[in-house]
Amino acid sequence: MKYPLLTVVALSSALCLIGANRAEAGGHGIRADLPCPFGSGGSPGPSAAWVLASGASPFNPGAPTANTATLSAVLSNLPGSSDEAGLIVTAATQYDWYTNPIPAVSTCTDTPNATGPIEQVINYTLAGGTFGLAAGDTEVEFNYDASLNNATGTASFVMGGVTYTSSGTTLPTSTTFENDFVFNASGALVGGIVVDPISAVASFKTGVPTGWIASGGTVSAPEIDPTSAIAALTLLAGGLAVLRAGRRTLLPVR
Repeated sequence: MKYPLLTVVALSSALCLIGANRAEAGGHGIRADLPCPFGSGGSPGPSAAWVLASGASPFNPGAPTANTATLSAVLSNLPGSSDEAGLIVTAATQYDWYTNPIPAVSTCTDTPNATGPIEQVINYTLAGGTFGLAAGDTEVEFNYDASLNNATGTASFVMGGVTYTSSGTTLPTSTTFENDFVFNASGALVGGIVVDPISAVASFKTGVPTGWIASGGTVSAPEIDPTSAIAALTLLAGGLAVLRAGRRTLLPVR
C-alpha cells in the first residue's frame, strides 16, 4: 500500500482481501487486486467485492501503462468494509495499471496466481472515528508491485488545489516513502497513515507524508472564535483609552 516494509496487516484488513494477490514492493504492495484480475463474479469474495466502473484516474502513479481499469467497491461483499489499516469506509474506488492486456470477464478464471496490476491507487471515503478522523474524510493510497522497485518515475496528484509529487527520480516504492494520505471533506491535507513493519499496528502522522512534496495552492487562514474576537476588541479599546488619558494636559486652576 503505502507503508514502509509492510508485509502483514491487521487481521481485519486481511479479511478484506481474501484470495487477493499481495505483491510487495519495499512495503508498498498491491492491495485489493482481483485474481481474475477482476470481474469474475461468484460468491462474495475478492472478485465480487469490486466491479468494473467508468472514468479515468485523477492520480498519476508514476509510469502508467496503456492497460488501465477503474473499479468500484461493493461494500456488502467486502468483509468488514474496511481499508488495509482497518479503518471503516463508506465507499472506495481503485485505479489499476497492468503491463499486459486485461482479459475479458468471459475468458477470465478466478485463480489467485493470475497476473495482477503493477501500479494501483485506492481512494477511500472514511467513516471517521479512528485517529480522530471525521466522517467524509478521504484516504488516498499508492500501491506498487515489487517489480517496480527502483523504477524511474514520478507519482503525482492534485487535491484541494495543492499538487503532491513524489520526490526523487524513482517511483515511491522504497521504504523511505509513506504513500498514504488523508484529506478532510474540503480537500485539505490532514496527514497520513503509517503501519509499523513489525507489529502491523497503524498510526496517524500529521503533515505531508515522507517522500512527497506539496506545492501550489493557498493556506487557509485560521478561523477566529467570536468570543475571542470580542475580548480582543475590548482589550484594544481599553488600551486606546489609557493612551488617550495619558496624553491629557492639566490646566492650572484659576
